[in-house]
Amino acid sequence: MSTRERDLVRPLVPNPRAHTRTRRNLCHRFRAPTPYDRAMRPRRRPLPLLALAAIILLAACSDPTPPEAHPTTEAARPFVAQRVGTPIPFDPTAPLTEVQVRSWSDRLVALDSSQLGDFFEVARGTRDDRFTIPLIDAMRFYEPEARLFFTDTLRLITGVDLPGDDTWPEWYQWLADHPDAPQILGYETWKADLYRAAAGGSPFERFLIEGRDTTLRIELIQFSGAAIEGFPTLNPPPLIAANAATYLEPDELVVGVAIDGDARAYPLRILDWHETVNDTVGGVSLTVAHSTFGGSSAVWDRRTEDGAAPLTFGYSGLIYEATRLLHDNETDNLWDPLTGRPVHGPRAGEPPLRQLPAIQTTWSAWREAHPNTLVLDIDTGYVREYTFDTRPATYRASPEVDLPYSRSSDRLPEKAPVYSLAVDGSRIAYPLSALTAAEVLNDTIEGQPVVLVADGPAGGIRAYERGPLRLERSEDGALVDETGDRWQLAEDALTAPDGSVYPRLVGVQAFWFAHHLAFPDAELRLAP
Repeated sequence: MSTRERDLVRPLVPNPRAHTRTRRNLCHRFRAPTPYDRAMRPRRRPLPLLALAAIILLAACSDPTPPEAHPTTEAARPFVAQRVGTPIPFDPTAPLTEVQVRSWSDRLVALDSSQLGDFFEVARGTRDDRFTIPLIDAMRFYEPEARLFFTDTLRLITGVDLPGDDTWPEWYQWLADHPDAPQILGYETWKADLYRAAAGGSPFERFLIEGRDTTLRIELIQFSGAAIEGFPTLNPPPLIAANAATYLEPDELVVGVAIDGDARAYPLRILDWHETVNDTVGGVSLTVAHSTFGGSSAVWDRRTEDGAAPLTFGYSGLIYEATRLLHDNETDNLWDPLTGRPVHGPRAGEPPLRQLPAIQTTWSAWREAHPNTLVLDIDTGYVREYTFDTRPATYRASPEVDLPYSRSSDRLPEKAPVYSLAVDGSRIAYPLSALTAAEVLNDTIEGQPVVLVADGPAGGIRAYERGPLRLERSEDGALVDETGDRWQLAEDALTAPDGSVYPRLVGVQAFWFAHHLAFPDAELRLAP
């Protein structure tokens, strides 16, 4: 790197705390600002008394402070490089050692571009491909002027010239296409340090620990833009009776669950700000795993097959392929919220959680079917904008996806809602628009006759096994078979006129891009 280039790099951020702004801007890219973001803004001058009082009030009402570091954190660190500011010297005539590459990569963790002049000189001079992943991981947290040096350095190292100067999504795609890209020594620990800095101290080393079992590519695990519990889990959720939920509109969407006569409704505009609810319904400990990004809300039994106490889930602050990952507080394992599988940690590779039937429908339709339902109270104890014009609601209505991901399918628009179910290992997906238009769809999966019933124009779907008879809607809206006899529809089963009972099948509703990432081998039926 020339003297002029070094002079350009060094003064990019005269204020060493300026990376806080970068972190905040990143959070704004993915979601609306929360009291946590506002409280983290750097102070530039003495504040008037009223402003100071407002900050104190925000702090009192905002999320709890990030949790303490997990007790196993320090014991799990097999390698600690020399810290930022004291990189290990190197001989420019000899290849860099693993320790030297790690030590120089630690410069990136400071999120301060004024410290990067020497780093870029080493990375550009050696063109060592071990710097590739750290450069891609860190570049998104720096201001646009600094990202020019990241992209130029990546071009020199890889020989790839991606279009544009602010190309983190494109470099993410490049990384996804190159699983053989080398990792630095102690990469998970380094990554945890980087995300801790980006999130204002949130201890990601709880999850990113060297040598953990995993089904993921570690380099594709990304910071979501929010700290651990940045979307605070409702555990337990505040509940009120249906007639007390005067804040709800009849046509607004809720996730409905009913077990043994005990019913719950979880409004999407509250789930958008919390993502995870740990509840007990009908004696079953369950988790509602909601994803605004993926357009999904799956419900899982928190009781594992080994008979241990129910797990308690929360928001990890990490994403994988545009999917926000859950974590459990008992083992700090990471979980896929759409498949229910443990994907990173001591449980990785174990069977998934048991999925429970649920439906996304309107509040009026759910209340009519379950007049005694309990529903989330809007007074959650957190300061959030539980309205219809917030960023989560705007995102849901937009055709754009805010996060990069590597595998796509053009058979449907990215955010077209789909509903799928699996029978004997075969998963079939249907466009939600086709199901609502049909009202009742009779199909056969792996020889098993099934029926999918739309819950009116809201688009909620329930799926059941069925016998040899085909079902349809009568003129008065009843569910009838080919002989005109009426069937009884309940949350857990269909009952035929002769008393035969056909169990409900669990399904998944999600945006097409998220469904394809989770179930790439699913068959799509009824596509236009």
